[in-house]
Amino acid sequence: MSKNQQSHSDAFFDVWEVLLRYKWRFLLTSFIVMITILGGSLLLPRKYEAVAVFDRRTDMVMAEIMVHGAPRSFQNPRQSLIKELAGQPAIDELIERVGPEFVRRATLGDDTVDVRALRADLSRRILVEFDIATPNLDRVKVQYTSSDPNVARLIVNELVQSYIDRTRLEIDGRLREATSFFESQASLVKERVDEIATRKLNFEIEHGDLLPDSPNNVQTVKAMTEMNLTSARQKHDMLEMKLQAMRQRLTETPKSTPSFITEKNPELARMEVRLRELESQRALYVAVYKMTLKHPDLLAIEQEIDSIKGQIGNTETEVVTQKRFSNNPMHAELELQISTTQSELESQARQINALEDRLTSLGTTSADMFPIRAAYERLERELEQAHRQIDFWEENQRRVQMALSAEASNRGIRLDFVKPCDFIRKPVSPNLAQVLIATLGLGVFCGGLCVFLAHRSDSSFRSASEVTETLDLPVIGTVSEIISVQQRRIRNLKNMIVYPINVAGMVLVLGAMAGFLYLTLERPYYFDQESEKHAAPSAATEAIDSMPVIDMSGINPTPIAGFATEQE
Repeated sequence: MSKNQQSHSDAFFDVWEVLLRYKWRFLLTSFIVMITILGGSLLLPRKYEAVAVFDRRTDMVMAEIMVHGAPRSFQNPRQSLIKELAGQPAIDELIERVGPEFVRRATLGDDTVDVRALRADLSRRILVEFDIATPNLDRVKVQYTSSDPNVARLIVNELVQSYIDRTRLEIDGRLREATSFFESQASLVKERVDEIATRKLNFEIEHGDLLPDSPNNVQTVKAMTEMNLTSARQKHDMLEMKLQAMRQRLTETPKSTPSFITEKNPELARMEVRLRELESQRALYVAVYKMTLKHPDLLAIEQEIDSIKGQIGNTETEVVTQKRFSNNPMHAELELQISTTQSELESQARQINALEDRLTSLGTTSADMFPIRAAYERLERELEQAHRQIDFWEENQRRVQMALSAEASNRGIRLDFVKPCDFIRKPVSPNLAQVLIATLGLGVFCGGLCVFLAHRSDSSFRSASEVTETLDLPVIGTVSEIISVQQRRIRNLKNMIVYPINVAGMVLVLGAMAGFLYLTLERPYYFDQESEKHAAPSAATEAIDSMPVIDMSGINPTPIAGFATEQE
């Protein structure tokens, strides 16, 4: 075993020896402290917590309206719910509704009531929490702690009921006011739309040719005129070129044309006759006289035939026998075409002049186009804005009317008092577990502190080693404690009978007080039932019972899934 382990073991045994030596100091001190704490807990004033739960549910119809942009002021946002439910105005209304008897009971029967202090106390002790917080459902829990259970129950129930009534009236009133407001705004904007539409129509009639959407506006007409002018100039140039070409052709075309009477050329007929004669003679020489191609006569005939054929090929077939002159129709046609083209050219020139004058006039008119168009665009913007305003007001009016219809049929924002506070039997303060933990902890602490002080203040020697270490003197010998037989018997009797009986008595006393404390804190209705059997109701109880009672007939007592009533 190491030195550290040896020192730890020695320290443990030393502590245990000290506890055994001063065990009665520890037990008596702890017992006295525990008895004192338990007795004080029995005398502490009881605090009762009242809890009331209500739902604020938005139906699917209202949810659809909210999704599409209904004003959120109709939703009573969560930020303001706590102030509306437990704020100073709600507390003032509560004090006014329940009357002076409640005020005296809430202040423990004090005749000199400080209403301002009462308001501050209520504002401090009333707690509002959200058990469920969703877009369609808010489950709100209202808590209040008081020494009188009837007062606590009345406060939370009255707060919730007054909030429900007040909220319902506020929602209905705001919806009706909003409907009237949206309707009046829509009527005003409709009148403005009619006035702007009339101004726009008169403006279009007066300045139709300068408006951008008009089919005959200046820009369109000017562009068309420029196109027509360009086309007219091109056509004018083409006509000039055509006229020049026709005049050129006219100068080249004669006014009259000759006609000739022709007959067959007699020289050609003579040569053909001579050719036939030579061919007949050649045939005679070959067929009858049997001449060959080398015969000089036949050669001469062949040469002459070739010569005549050459002359026939070079001789004209017909010859002019008579010549006549007549007027040329092409020349007259060209003159007619020239006069027509000249007329078209003059007409095109006049059209070009008219188009140029039209462009000049349009240029002068278009100088006022931009101011007029700016004024027209302002009218259009005003009309468009007015239409948007009409749509906005009518859409809000429709949504508010839907919300009002939903509220009228209890399908809008539904406020249900799902769990009113019932009669309170069990206090919440003092807490049994806390009292028992404090009793045990403080008792052990005070007993240990007493043992520590006794040990530190004890200067006696318990062993020879302590004498040697403290006085630095050698110890020759020690004598143990000398007790008689009678003393030993008395000591054994105390250790075996008296001390265990004392410890058992202490435990019984502590258990009895803890049990009584348990009954007073966890099962107080046992004592209430016994007292109600033998005692008549007090004047204060009658006064509380005669206070205004919340009408629960319209509240659905069925517990919502996941939340059971206190009785269950």
